[in-house]
Amino acid sequence: MNIYKLTQTFLTACVLSIGISHSQNIPLDFNALDTWPRVSEGRISTQGNYFSYDISRANRPLETVLKSMDGKWVKHLTNVYEKNFSYKPNEFWYRSGDTLFTQHLGTAEVSHTVQLKDYKQFSSKGRFYEVLYLKNGSLTVADLSAKRQLTLRDVSEFRIDSDNDFIVVQSSINTGVNLNIINLSRFDSEQITVPQTTTDIIFDKSYLKVAYLDDEERIISIDLKSKSRYVSRPIPDIESLKSFASQDIILYTLKNPSESHDKENDIVDVWDYKAPLLKSAQLAGVSYLKNKSIGVYNTDHDSYFIANSDTEAFESLGSTGYAFISKVAGIYSERYWNDSAYVRSTLLNLRTMEKKIVDLNYVRISPNGKFIVGYNEKLQDFIQVDLNTMVSLPLTLNLAISSNREHNYPGDSLKRFVTFGGFTKSGDIIIYDDYDIWLLDKDHKRPARNLTDFKGRDNHTIFRFVELRALKPDVTSETALLTGFSFNDNKNNFYSLSGRGLKKLSNDGFFYGLDNMGEFPGTQMVKASGKDLWLVKRESSTQQPNYAFTNNFKDFMPVSDMNPAIRYNWPRVQLFSYPTRRQKTAKGLIYFPQGFDKQKKYPVIFQFYEVRSYKQNLFLFPDYAHDEINIPWMVNQDYVVFVPDIEVEAGRPGESIMDCIMGGYDFIKSQQWADTLRVGLNGHSYGANEVLHIITQTNKFAAAVAVSGLSDLVAAIGNVTQGDGMPYHREWAERGQGRIGATLWDNPEIYLKNSPVLQSYRVTTPLLLVNNKKDDIIDFSQGVEMFTALRRQRKKVWLLQYRLGAHSIYHHESEVDFTKKLDDFYNFFLKKGNLKRWMGGDGASGGN
Repeated sequence: MNIYKLTQTFLTACVLSIGISHSQNIPLDFNALDTWPRVSEGRISTQGNYFSYDISRANRPLETVLKSMDGKWVKHLTNVYEKNFSYKPNEFWYRSGDTLFTQHLGTAEVSHTVQLKDYKQFSSKGRFYEVLYLKNGSLTVADLSAKRQLTLRDVSEFRIDSDNDFIVVQSSINTGVNLNIINLSRFDSEQITVPQTTTDIIFDKSYLKVAYLDDEERIISIDLKSKSRYVSRPIPDIESLKSFASQDIILYTLKNPSESHDKENDIVDVWDYKAPLLKSAQLAGVSYLKNKSIGVYNTDHDSYFIANSDTEAFESLGSTGYAFISKVAGIYSERYWNDSAYVRSTLLNLRTMEKKIVDLNYVRISPNGKFIVGYNEKLQDFIQVDLNTMVSLPLTLNLAISSNREHNYPGDSLKRFVTFGGFTKSGDIIIYDDYDIWLLDKDHKRPARNLTDFKGRDNHTIFRFVELRALKPDVTSETALLTGFSFNDNKNNFYSLSGRGLKKLSNDGFFYGLDNMGEFPGTQMVKASGKDLWLVKRESSTQQPNYAFTNNFKDFMPVSDMNPAIRYNWPRVQLFSYPTRRQKTAKGLIYFPQGFDKQKKYPVIFQFYEVRSYKQNLFLFPDYAHDEINIPWMVNQDYVVFVPDIEVEAGRPGESIMDCIMGGYDFIKSQQWADTLRVGLNGHSYGANEVLHIITQTNKFAAAVAVSGLSDLVAAIGNVTQGDGMPYHREWAERGQGRIGATLWDNPEIYLKNSPVLQSYRVTTPLLLVNNKKDDIIDFSQGVEMFTALRRQRKKVWLLQYRLGAHSIYHHESEVDFTKKLDDFYNFFLKKGNLKRWMGGDGASGGN
């Protein structure tokens, strides 16, 4: 089958089905927002000749579309939430209530099974299986690859462990509970009987041993080969069994000790400077300092010990016989000044009780279980620890790792950017820096290798493996699939990586995703299990995310056609470069209305946060305003929206914000189409902080909206967040996004300069504030302070407080109201529209 011969036919059908030309384009309205479709959950049949996807709309039933590759057969299903292509040829299964339906692909035939309790299809070690569980207790396991099956009766529950090739089936009988352990490799069943009072049945990784807790708090362990039983002595304070850590080590949880009640707590809250948690956090229920204590039982020696206290977190490292014990003695965000707030971690040998302090976070176990890799925050490096020798080795300290691209935070925080990329099939270690990919030999016999040959750093391009499988290919002998994103042109392409080097595959202007990068959407693709054919999700600034087929990642055949944007007045985006006031090169995106006329004068809204020019080729869904303006919505109302990059410098946040914004203003002013008397500002959260600062420094803007912003840094750093009672904004200012870079007492002037409420006497721009009492990040008082300060000075200011809003607004009636009020505000000040009643007008008078 040549999928590319089908492309023209399919595209023609898509265009004909749309049937609307650009000359018929209409403006967006609320009905469009409520009914806008989105595609998701792409699926592909085993041989790639059929595919499906879901279409969701707000307040509408979920629609599932089934199609043949040639477009000649289509089936629509409604409100089906559990479904997939079958491993059986040309079948698609789905559930509705207690009925299992099987759609025979390419036909109108549908068969069904009633009285269904559960249904699963899964793969294990290259073979395909089906589990059919009926309400009468009958459970049938079928090996679809070998066309064999076995059936069990009176089943009460089952669980599938496809990683280890087993299914455990539980049946209740008069004398106890039957456990049937189905070995999928041999396709046979081993049965044992345990007492009716049994709880917490656990198996070791190889399913050669089973253990449970009896009613005398003894651990019963059974060897399934020899049928030998081991009975422990009663274990004090045992609550439940947790897991096998190896064949001879069983982990269990302990009962929580009873806590004494201090009557003084009923009448007063005591804040103690030595307490690891602020009283506000304790009252909010923050419990990361409270953990379950774990016991370790050795069946070979009939011995046990307690691995951790309730102030330490316990993490078993699979079946390696080791565990990770970590402790935080303070508030983690305070670790830059309070050493006790750092995570202190210990590697514990569960057999010998030997301990080694390693101080690692985000620990991963190697595929062979012989070593672990974790991140040491102080070193800003990943550390490899050999579980046999307990020897620790840093992985990247001597490598040419680029400095952090994303943040210009104060001090030495995040100066080196490294993140764990995974293991290869042979167990070597993948590390990502800001741009490139590194391969580290697990045995340290070969030097580290930059797989992308520094082309990421040299070309300002991020490279990442596509996360199609758990282990990465061994690129010396296999070809790996990468995505890359270039900051030079904002293009996202597929690449192949092999022993011959890096090769670009796609170059079509679509955005496909970038895995392991938080600010970018990840790739969404699925492969036909029996063929080298992929269903890939992609988007552009004018085409919303849709699915396409490919078999080489160079050529793509679109197969879903959800793109109602072509019926509406859709924005056109363009990337511009311009100088800041300090003559640095800056970038910004401009979203123009459809039918843009450069001879006409347009009002302009600046919408910003930090760096966002990389989003040039991402589709912006039309939506209600939840915090920032919705760009398609505003452009449909004949605004031009400018999104300038804001690069904030540590130690001078206010100055660098103004440098970027006023450079952007100068650039917009130079455009003949811009009405520079009608330029507005819009920002949310940190963007709102920027808005409030800007209007205290310039009178160039005719209107400003700040949603959930800070107006008083002094008050913010001394306060705690509403949700968890933590002192978030002190670290935010001193070391984080706020980029103040000093304490209040070391440099009070910078706090005063960057507290807009203290500069409010300079404000001339009409301001709309939105701050909500349920915001657990920015306290409501921050909005009230700015509002009352401007009101006292008789300046134009309004404050909206949505009772069901928080840091953003998602309650439907609230978001509709907010969208209308944003329109009212900007239309009055930027378009000479009517002054609405909520703003103190009569709803009819125009101008401002």
